[in-house]
Amino acid sequence: KVHEVHPGLIERIKDEMREKYKPSTINDYLNALSAVYKQMGKHWRKNRVPLIPENPILEREVVQETIDRVLTLEEINRLLDATARIEKTLDLKGLDLCVNLALDTGGRLREVCGLKWENVDLEKGWVSFVKTKNKRPRTLELTPQVLKMFRDFSKIRRIDNPYVFAGMKNNFTEFKKPFKKALKMAGIENFTFHGLRHTFGTYMALNGMQQNKISSAMGHVQTRSTER
Repeated sequence: KVHEVHPGLIERIKDEMREKYKPSTINDYLNALSAVYKQMGKHWRKNRVPLIPENPILEREVVQETIDRVLTLEEINRLLDATARIEKTLDLKGLDLCVNLALDTGGRLREVCGLKWENVDLEKGWVSFVKTKNKRPRTLELTPQVLKMFRDFSKIRRIDNPYVFAGMKNNFTEFKKPFKKALKMAGIENFTFHGLRHTFGTYMALNGMQQNKISSAMGHVQTRSTER
């Protein structure tokens, strides 16, 4: 109940969450709950409810500032060379296309790996990310090189699985181990799959793309995300 929530309870829950969540994620929860209490306070005051709930959120978690890792052109070439070589050894194919697609579209890990064939237009050269982080679908045009890779890959697609990067049973795969192996082979350290997204956005900016177009391509809701 509202009146049973107090700062001490919030701190105890935060202690439990720290074992599983990053400080920034905990702050997302705190901000959401704080907003709820703010709206409740406005509503109760407007309706002259005697008991006005106090906001139990007193402090946020300390978040360390990080610098986004972006690949150089040489590193990109080394990584793509490594993914192409590792691709030949995999039972579940698609690592090479997956990494190229992420660099080509700036898609998030789940957006790229969770892509379904029904959202790929091989004629027009478009892909649509339907299930996105902010629940706003977006469609992007592929470069000729990646479109050719897609068309070649479609010739060996599995008919028993709707996903482009088909995994076991009726699911998709995220190529976590093969991607780490590719990074090691390419001699790239301190980098994650999400860094491909930062690389995409950075090179768009370096090539003179307007900020609103970068925001649209990356699916940003807030301009500060694009500025970052």
